[in-house]
Amino acid sequence: MQGRFESVEEFSHSISQGGWLTNFQQLDCGRGSAEFVIAMSDATVLQHVIFDRSVRQVVRPLSGHHNFGILSSPSSVANMGNRPLKLAAINCLHEEDGFEAVGKPGFTAYTLSFKKSRVAELAHNLGYANPDDDRDIWGSEMLPAPEQLVAIRAKMQQISDFASSGGLTPEQLPGLQDLLELDLPALVLHSFTQANITKRIPLRNRARALKRALDYIDAHPREALTVETLCIESASSLSTLERAFRERYAVSPKRFMLLQRLHHVRRALLQQTESRKIFEIANEYGFWHMSKFAMDYKKIFGQLPSQTLNSIRFVSNRSYVA
Repeated sequence: MQGRFESVEEFSHSISQGGWLTNFQQLDCGRGSAEFVIAMSDATVLQHVIFDRSVRQVVRPLSGHHNFGILSSPSSVANMGNRPLKLAAINCLHEEDGFEAVGKPGFTAYTLSFKKSRVAELAHNLGYANPDDDRDIWGSEMLPAPEQLVAIRAKMQQISDFASSGGLTPEQLPGLQDLLELDLPALVLHSFTQANITKRIPLRNRARALKRALDYIDAHPREALTVETLCIESASSLSTLERAFRERYAVSPKRFMLLQRLHHVRRALLQQTESRKIFEIANEYGFWHMSKFAMDYKKIFGQLPSQTLNSIRFVSNRSYVA
């Protein structure tokens, strides 16, 4: 399956329907889009995504799967939490905690999801350790031998090209299924044998303050919060929060909270199933001055709220994988 979304909110909604719990938020100004290719079988899901704007990605991956993230281009720049993502690394995504990443324009990456029961069976048959036996690796960064990562990327690109080439014939499906369920997971399992694993770094004071602030913002999505309130609830000073938000998102706390509420409005406009007025949705998220709201909305997303409401939804070209 492949396609292009006219906004990261539409892409986020589509991925969530596939089992990934996502909340993507555009951080810079201008029309944003997302492209993707997905190949899947009963045991494996491979996704290749490209964002053309700076995007905050809050993700909880597929339950019951081992999930990994790998940058697909040297030009991809992103941070996961308080550390930069490395081109030479495989990120072992925590199933329960998920992750937060902030990518710069042009961010492109693969995510891999392997069903745990199938991985355990394959590891046993090939004589590899089962990743489930080492719970500390999840949420950490794995640095495999360079040639192993080259082989993994080549296999993912082969699958991605296969899946995006158009309709697959019945004769091609078994070969693609083997790539997804045998070849690719075997390469990932083999990479564990010689990899250096960097455990998760404990949160420092500024990171803890940022987490408390984000938790409070997420718990009050419909309120026009003040920075002063955020300082009280996060038990931190204004200077600490300013530095924390600018380091992570390159915006101030005030700007971040405005973006968050505008993001909620945009998602509500795109997903609404009943006829609601724009001002009703805007009011729901603390916007009361409609001209100012429309101006802020257009500055960020490159279109008026009415244009979002009337936009043509994404149409996909589908390739079916066994």
